[in-house]
Amino acid sequence: MGAEELATLDKMKPWQRLSRKQTGGSGPAGGDHDGLGECLDGECSKPATCRCTYVDRRQVKCGTTWCDEHSRVVLGLPYCRRHATVAPSLSNGFFTHMLPDVENRAPSLATWVGGELDTAVRIALTADAPHKDSYVVSGAVRPVRVPGSTMPVWLRSWTLVDSTGVLQHVSIEVDEEDDRAVIVRVGGEPMGRHQPPWIGRPRDETIAPELDAAARQAFRITVMHDIELGLLGARMEVAS
Repeated sequence: MGAEELATLDKMKPWQRLSRKQTGGSGPAGGDHDGLGECLDGECSKPATCRCTYVDRRQVKCGTTWCDEHSRVVLGLPYCRRHATVAPSLSNGFFTHMLPDVENRAPSLATWVGGELDTAVRIALTADAPHKDSYVVSGAVRPVRVPGSTMPVWLRSWTLVDSTGVLQHVSIEVDEEDDRAVIVRVGGEPMGRHQPPWIGRPRDETIAPELDAAARQAFRITVMHDIELGLLGARMEVAS
């Protein structure tokens, strides 16, 4: 191997080196980016540089191809943006058997909504705290089994606690059986079920960025309204 080839190898990402080693290629991995074609993001014309490495519980591979901008690296491996939200579960053998089907959006939707609402939910719960020694704890989206569902539900939760235990609990859930909608719960009680505005929209439909942003903001406001209504109801019940 010459100095020029070594220099090229040094510039490769880990998965490109692995692909080169497995195929026995001698040229730069990705002179044509290993024949991956263009990035699959609808508005991107850049060449793809990686293939999503996600494999679901049925051993079905994602295999979609993306450029650096529209892919994510998690635990040293490339993923599409949808499966990057699930990838951390691969490090936990307990969750591996619960990994969703390749086409299922439940974990990515729960992750997106949870991320968008995180600050607002923390503020709402903190305002609901009965004293200054209580605080909010939260964690990553995780799969759980719930009564009445045959498939995992992906959940993001926030819990108000103090030294005595749990004071209040808020969660958003997306069921793998119905991965188009988000269920909102306060204190374990369902407060609403909402479908994000982009789900169900035709793939070839174009929408002005400002209209898309307004629709997403309206969705966030609606979900937070349910949460705040649930917290208010719980306070009134305690007061009575």
